[in-house]
Amino acid sequence: MRLNQTFKMIAVLNLVLLTACGGGKSSRSTSGDGKNEKAGSSSDYTMISGEVENDNGNLVGSGSLVFNKSLGSTDAQKNFLISFQLEEINAYLTVHTFGDNQLKSGLDFEFKRTSEDTVTLKINGVKIDETIKASISESISISLDVHNNESPAHVIAEAGSQELYNGTKGGWTQGGGTFWGLTLNKAVVQTTQLSDAKHGH
Repeated sequence: MRLNQTFKMIAVLNLVLLTACGGGKSSRSTSGDGKNEKAGSSSDYTMISGEVENDNGNLVGSGSLVFNKSLGSTDAQKNFLISFQLEEINAYLTVHTFGDNQLKSGLDFEFKRTSEDTVTLKINGVKIDETIKASISESISISLDVHNNESPAHVIAEAGSQELYNGTKGGWTQGGGTFWGLTLNKAVVQTTQLSDAKHGH
């Protein structure tokens, strides 16, 4: 009788230790909650078109996806932090913010490789004068503050410590939805993070 009780106590102790050490399954969040994490978790986004694959946590390919977690409100101020590579000329990544669940009616940021060492930015189709100097082998980290509670929306786009754009004059008004997502064209997205705006008013 005592031997059975001893075995039961050992089994319970092992279960407690296993739980404390993270023996259960973990999930990665692509849409982020202030965490900069690997971009590939199929439970966190829905494909809209094309084919994007999860390659060791990186999103790779050509297609559009929308993150399942809503931004909460069209009156929000959010920051979108993303690292990615554009390994071919004419490859691009578009970050869609404050759109509907089909990524329409929002504010879109297109990063396109135009040469072996230059990446350009368009915001809702408007070309920005500043460019990003990054070789084909380099990972690019961009930060996008979108203050969608203003009309027109105030946008602050940065690449590392370089400010690409800070203003409201581009012909846009506000994003009309509460979703965000990505369109990849021969791009590799390594990490994503969604958080409150970095630059407040």
